[in-house]
Amino acid sequence: MTVNASNPPPARFYQEMVYDSANDRAIMFGGAANCAPLNDVWVLAHASGLTGAPAWTQLTPTGVGPDARYAPNAVYDATNNRMVVFGGASGGYCAGAPPPRNDVWVLTNANGLGGTPAWVQLSPSGAAPAARNSSSSVYDAVNNRMIVFGGNRTEGYCGGESNDTWILTFANGLGGSPAWLPVSAAGGLPEARMRHTAVYDAAANEMIVFGGHPDCGGTLFGNPWALLNANGLGGTPTWVLLGTAPSARVSHSTVVDPAQHRMLVFGGSNNSVLLNDISVMSNTNATSGQAWTSLAPSGTPPAARYAHSAAYDPIRQTMIVFGGNNGSVMLNDTWALTSSLLVDAGTDVTVTSNAIAQATVTLTAAPVVGTPTSYSWSGPGVVNAAGQSITLTLSVGAYTFTVTAVDGSGHQSSDSVNVRVVLPTGVPGATGPTGATGATGSMGATGPTGATGPQGAIGATGATGATGATGATGPQGATGATGSQGLIGPTGATGSQGAAGPTGAQGPAGATGAQGSIGPTGATGPQGPQGGQGPVGATGATGAQGPQGPQGLAAGTVMLNFDSISAGANCTDATTYLAQFGITLSGITPGSTVGIVNSAATYNGQATQAASMPNVLTQCGSAGQALSYTMNFPVALDHLTFTRPLLLTGPSGITHPQWSAHALDAIGHELATVGEALISSFSDVPAQIFTLNGPGIRAIRFDSNAFNFAAFAAVLIDDVAQLQNLVGPAGAAGPSGSTGAAGAQGAIGPTGATGAQGAVGPTGAAGAQGAVGPTGATGPEGSIGPAGAQGATGDQGPQGATGPTGATGATGEQGPVGPQGTVGPAGARGATGAGGPQGPIGPTGATGATGATGPQGPAGPDWPVGSILLLEAGGTPPSGFVMVGTFRVPTAGGGSVTVNVWLKR
Repeated sequence: MTVNASNPPPARFYQEMVYDSANDRAIMFGGAANCAPLNDVWVLAHASGLTGAPAWTQLTPTGVGPDARYAPNAVYDATNNRMVVFGGASGGYCAGAPPPRNDVWVLTNANGLGGTPAWVQLSPSGAAPAARNSSSSVYDAVNNRMIVFGGNRTEGYCGGESNDTWILTFANGLGGSPAWLPVSAAGGLPEARMRHTAVYDAAANEMIVFGGHPDCGGTLFGNPWALLNANGLGGTPTWVLLGTAPSARVSHSTVVDPAQHRMLVFGGSNNSVLLNDISVMSNTNATSGQAWTSLAPSGTPPAARYAHSAAYDPIRQTMIVFGGNNGSVMLNDTWALTSSLLVDAGTDVTVTSNAIAQATVTLTAAPVVGTPTSYSWSGPGVVNAAGQSITLTLSVGAYTFTVTAVDGSGHQSSDSVNVRVVLPTGVPGATGPTGATGATGSMGATGPTGATGPQGAIGATGATGATGATGATGPQGATGATGSQGLIGPTGATGSQGAAGPTGAQGPAGATGAQGSIGPTGATGPQGPQGGQGPVGATGATGAQGPQGPQGLAAGTVMLNFDSISAGANCTDATTYLAQFGITLSGITPGSTVGIVNSAATYNGQATQAASMPNVLTQCGSAGQALSYTMNFPVALDHLTFTRPLLLTGPSGITHPQWSAHALDAIGHELATVGEALISSFSDVPAQIFTLNGPGIRAIRFDSNAFNFAAFAAVLIDDVAQLQNLVGPAGAAGPSGSTGAAGAQGAIGPTGATGAQGAVGPTGAAGAQGAVGPTGATGPEGSIGPAGAQGATGDQGPQGATGPTGATGATGEQGPVGPQGTVGPAGARGATGAGGPQGPIGPTGATGATGATGPQGPAGPDWPVGSILLLEAGGTPPSGFVMVGTFRVPTAGGGSVTVNVWLKR
């Protein structure tokens, strides 16, 4: 179809045109307008006619650019938006002997987007090709190499044709110093020629040369040739004849359809007439099986022409043609040949996974041109492939899916879409897994309860004296965080319970005398203050978790030394080796392996490293395939250092693909990145150390834009060092050091000898229990006399402020509870009277004097040296403690209290 582009450039022929598919923009340079050579640059926006209204714009680059010329070569680096121009003929086309050129120029920001375009001249090292025009060139974007073939080397139109091949390394001027390399190809050479064309099938690394002629008016060539290993990497470049085309021609145009591996040929001259036909050669990625097909597109075709320019848009499967000469006049019309069927798989998408690191994604294809009758999807995990839409459940990682549509006439169209699944914000990457928590340590044996003092003789059950008021329990000290519960000191000897009067003869169960007022349970001395409860030993920090068993590797630097293991010859899987450090792998490009390669090994017949080199960690895949994988660490790292090892050259040089490393936090955000552009060299490349800084690095993702067997490198890594703060893999949580035997629960501090429980006073001789009469014949149980007022239980002294329960560490093992101080002897219980009718319970004899509070049992053992006590500010610690710190503890009401930390010296 005609592309009605506004503001067209002046008519011309023998110009060069390249294409920016991502932005649907064609970029044109030079040519000749009648006799005058040109060096202007024009950009055609919406060139396919499918993304908007096409429009031409002339660029005004800065810098001194190439002089005016026609029949140059131009290639385009889409990644860096640079057009590379080589050679051509300067001077007037009609002058008869225009001088050829062999200079190299780069136009930055070539598509007119992203900044001001600028011309930069390159100065490649090495002997340069002879100056020439009407040659052909192609570009290997992965390895940044321009390949030039043939052309005319004289100051004239005829007699200087060539068939030599040259490679320009670092052709875009980035990543290294450009250098010219002559190619000594094997196989029979194509005939010397000019005004031919060439295309490049990147997946097969093959350059296809077609057409041209040896001199003015000479025999035309219709025999396509393929140069295998065209970029000079991966093997010896070799010429192979692919047969003969149906129609030989010159000054035509060719483009390659990379998805279908097809070469499309348009127009030109067969020395008799000008042409405007379209022919297609299949299998540009093979050395046999080519087939030629003539297309009959619908619509009015362009006028027959020669010396025009053409480019191909693989995204929209469109060939764009501009200008040329129709045999009478120069042209400046623009045409687009679109597919009869065009399908769009949709835009690339990044989705957030759920808490279990999965996401459900629906992909839908849309027809752009034509009417598909069926759709078929392919890609990782695709099961139900048919249908315009498919729904997939994907784990975190990167994926590519391709849809192929077919219409009722059997025409096919394919397109791909990239899907990336990332962790949700706020959901940390699966931690570790924390090793199985060991069994909770056994609670330390509770110290023996101090011997209970002899219970005083229970006096006669006189009237039960009034039970003395239980002493107010002292305020329980603020419970600190439960640390290891200090040894519970022996409970102070319970004061002897006042001697209970002798049990009177149990007469008839007379009215139970008022139980003598139980003497005030001697004010239970302030309980301790319960040893400050130890302060629960900071719970032994879960036994330091055992100490996390022993928590794998100590904190600090960890070196992953790949040379320390026995690696196989072909990419031994690294999963097992990395797992011992708690490191897992994810996001591995389907069809590839992350492995360790032996220093003296080969892979697919290609040498990897010299025998003196160490083993390396790398990713193995298919040649040319972009690769990616992620290493996940069990803890957050401050920084990480790794080494890209020495790269050794060989007879064909070495190429290390462009790569990058990205430090990620727990939710997949990028913290830092490092990398290298493509390395292509005929000399050794020294090792280089790279560092990524955090803090909070939880993963590192390695990406490379290709895999190359000759270099054997999809990011070679020697020694991943400095896994800062990597603490083992939590020693399978140790296993929690059997919870560190509960940290011995900090040996619950002596319960302050339970304040010696204030020596519970004798139970007032139990009011002498009214001398229970002899238990004569158990007569009717007399009415139970009123229970004498039970002697007021002595004020149970304020339970000493329970020291703030120390910060509850992970429950350590509960230390042995200190022996409970001997309980003082309970006052002698009066003899139980004879069990006759419990005669009227005598008056609760005066509540016997609360028997002298039995001797206070011996105090429990003192706090052990090193004990830690937490007390609210103002609290007084037991003797021997010094304050070593202070902190604030929030309260339920939103406030806070100050807590002092005391240390037993």
